Amino acid sequence: MTKRSVPAASLVLALLLVLAPGLRPEIFYPWKSTYIGALEGSAWPGLVIATDRESAFAFVIKVEKDGQAAERGDFFYLVSQVGPLAPDGAYGRLKFDLGLPFKKGAETPILLKPAPKKQTLTMEWSRRDERTVIGRILCPADLRLTVVHYFPWDTAGGYAVLPDNQVRGMAGRTPGPQYIFWAHRPGARVAAGAGEVALAFSTADDRTLYFVAGAGEDAGSVGDRIFRYKNAVAIDDLITEEARAYEQKRVKVRGLYEGVPEAVTNNLHWMVLYQP
Repeated sequence: MTKRSVPAASLVLALLLVLAPGLRPEIFYPWKSTYIGALEGSAWPGLVIATDRESAFAFVIKVEKDGQAAERGDFFYLVSQVGPLAPDGAYGRLKFDLGLPFKKGAETPILLKPAPKKQTLTMEWSRRDERTVIGRILCPADLRLTVVHYFPWDTAGGYAVLPDNQVRGMAGRTPGPQYIFWAHRPGARVAAGAGEVALAFSTADDRTLYFVAGAGEDAGSVGDRIFRYKNAVAIDDLITEEARAYEQKRVKVRGLYEGVPEAVTNNLHWMVLYQP
């Protein structure tokens, strides 16, 4: 869906709300000042934690297989499902068809959806509080998944890989917010761009990557806050629970327009970007 189609989609959703009595709105946004989500247009399969107008931390995924790589804008042509995204960020899901050829842009073939599970990459995440997000990435076997940490827009700072394989980010100003990213298994540090840090994970033996990321005024308080989520089983259970909860409470109708509200709201919610 393009940005030009937003008014039409909004009109369809408005008509459904009028014509379908008993529908409840989805909008619930309890957060105060920090923005978390896929908020940078060029990095859809990733997340941003924007703590204020001057500081933001972000990561985006990259996949490599058979000598080919897909990163950033490449994923727009590989998407197989623009899934649900709760307005409060409690649950979000995107799926990508990695069986499609990479780097073809607009020439990427359009195949029958959904893509076969064995070639689908699924990225899910759940915002837990004002400055914490957890996630689960399920990949096809035998590829390399790289998580690239960077500073979006014109924000700046530095990243470092800690001895326990966590990634620590520091804003460009002092004092300033700090960031910690934890994954449930160690990654290998690989080359990255200026100001970036990248960790690569093989999917040969483990196809899933669980993570938690948080930001705050200092690394100690962030570490204490995310500690409870540093467990793959806990993350798995929480994300599965949030997926079920959002499916039960989201806008739906029966009959002729069944499925339309879900399709419209999925697309509208994923269009939200952040402009510092």
